[in-house]
Amino acid sequence: MTIKNLQRTHDAKRSYAGFTLIELLVVIAIIAILAALLLPSLNKAKIKAQAISCMNNTKQLDLAWLMYAGDNKDKVCPNHFTGDTWVKGWLDWLAPTADNFDTLNLTDTLLSPYTGKSPGIFKCPADNFLSPAQRGDRYYKALSSRVRSLSLSGVWGASAGPNLILKLSDLRMSPSMAFTFIDEHPDSINDGAIFMDPDNSAFSDFPASYHDGAVGISFADGHSEVHKWKSANTKQPVQYVHWTPNSPYRNPGANDPDIQWLVVERTPGKNH
Repeated sequence: MTIKNLQRTHDAKRSYAGFTLIELLVVIAIIAILAALLLPSLNKAKIKAQAISCMNNTKQLDLAWLMYAGDNKDKVCPNHFTGDTWVKGWLDWLAPTADNFDTLNLTDTLLSPYTGKSPGIFKCPADNFLSPAQRGDRYYKALSSRVRSLSLSGVWGASAGPNLILKLSDLRMSPSMAFTFIDEHPDSINDGAIFMDPDNSAFSDFPASYHDGAVGISFADGHSEVHKWKSANTKQPVQYVHWTPNSPYRNPGANDPDIQWLVVERTPGKNH
């Protein structure tokens, strides 16, 4: 074989060689840049999809709640901690508490004939919170969160409290303004009722902000929406500690825009 033929063979082998280190680094850098550009868009798409799913869940619960009233002479479904009620159980951050993962508390209730006994509609898809103690417990190995994140406004059918409404016809404000179901903050949720204090312009219980600072909420006319909070006070991080009534963020002041929107304007009280 001539020297010229050997050179051609050598050049042919080089043409089939793999990437050089520099070429690999360039490819990796390009992929990293593309990922950095795409991830925010993908994250926004995920947040939007979860918000739409949450809105669908609140609407399904709302319609079930309205159908119950329609079949029971306008009486709203009881909203008690014990006995016959719209939902059962008491949620906390403790590991051994069965209520945190028992779906029978959702599917064996007064609303069950109207919800299709579907436990998924009681939970926001963005709620993936478990306490450190729960993540290490054998009962939670297959779970990503507790079974419920939605609560019903305490004015509707509760056993005690101010401004209680026991029949839909007792509502004095527009049904499209009176909120019913809402995502409750993981550190606030326990029983099925979430209380607001419109007479004192304060949160008694605390709403969630799962959707990039927004919350899933439904109303007494049957419509649902995702509402964006304006105040930083309403966007509290999860601390895995149940809040007390004395927590400072429960009463940020009457001028807080979120207090005005939810507590003053959309919670039935002495003024409407």
